[in-house]
Amino acid sequence: MCGLKIKKAIITGASGGPGQALVRKLINEGVEVLLLIRKSSGRAKYLPQSDLVHVVDCDLQRVKDFTPKKADYDVFFHLGWDYTHPEYRVDPIYQQINITTTLEAVKLAKRAGCSKFIGCGSQAEYGRVEGILTPDTPCKPEMAYGIAKLCANQMAKILCERENIQFNWLRVLSVFGPVDNPYNVFSTVILDGLNGRKTRLTNGEQIWDVLYTGDLAEAFYKISCKGISGKTYTIGSGKLYTLKEELLILAHKLNTEELLMFGEIDYLANQNMYLLADNSELTKDTGWIPQTDLDSSFDKTIAFWKYMDEIYGKNIYDSYFKPGSIVDWEKEI
Repeated sequence: MCGLKIKKAIITGASGGPGQALVRKLINEGVEVLLLIRKSSGRAKYLPQSDLVHVVDCDLQRVKDFTPKKADYDVFFHLGWDYTHPEYRVDPIYQQINITTTLEAVKLAKRAGCSKFIGCGSQAEYGRVEGILTPDTPCKPEMAYGIAKLCANQMAKILCERENIQFNWLRVLSVFGPVDNPYNVFSTVILDGLNGRKTRLTNGEQIWDVLYTGDLAEAFYKISCKGISGKTYTIGSGKLYTLKEELLILAHKLNTEELLMFGEIDYLANQNMYLLADNSELTKDTGWIPQTDLDSSFDKTIAFWKYMDEIYGKNIYDSYFKPGSIVDWEKEI
């Protein structure tokens, strides 16, 4: 049950995997959603078609100039974040732009009449930690990306307090699922396996707590209903696997274990070797618990990429990101 009855919501970052899962969750709950998406977003063509979904051509840089026709929205979900490619994640000049756009998103939430603002954070806010991650774990980010996420969290909280808007921040460890980035390690292993290609990997000794995007969407929804204002929550599956174990489970489903080339890539200099979430605070406040086990998560993700591979073939890495006609993939998998 939802404590706060949500009728209308605004979402940034709705074309990415987590954002698309959130859109589907909200419309299944009867929530009308306004999606702020840049016109050039290729993944927008995978969004569900519904009378409850309204799309506006508005990238993060133009959020400051946008005002909806009616100030009757309930919740603002801020999942958008620019400059996420590896070369930009280490660049403070690019990352500081996201702090400003997050604060502009809070100001838009105020103009739109929202009573709650929920931001999407990252495990990068913690830095490298040898231990279970909780909302109270000290944050010592090392990359500009993590520093900017932490700053955006703290600054947005202050601004929300000033504007009398409830605030929550969800620190996400690692997620995967349909409409993901094809360069994500799980997506890469699937696509390589479907096409008989070898995948070069590290030794895979990282403890890697991964969560299905559908479960993440459920958490966002429950926080919008029952999250205690001012709190930052940490989220993951809470399951202890090494990355190697996860990839072997995935490859076994494709019968492609022999294509996994472990140990052919060195770890990054600042490689985070331990990611495991303590979800207890989130569960206590909202009742959320992950519902999708690893097997089912992989099955759904494999089905999605099989369909993408069928319709795009060898051009998948280009076509996947190009704007085009609607792709109703849910009916096909």
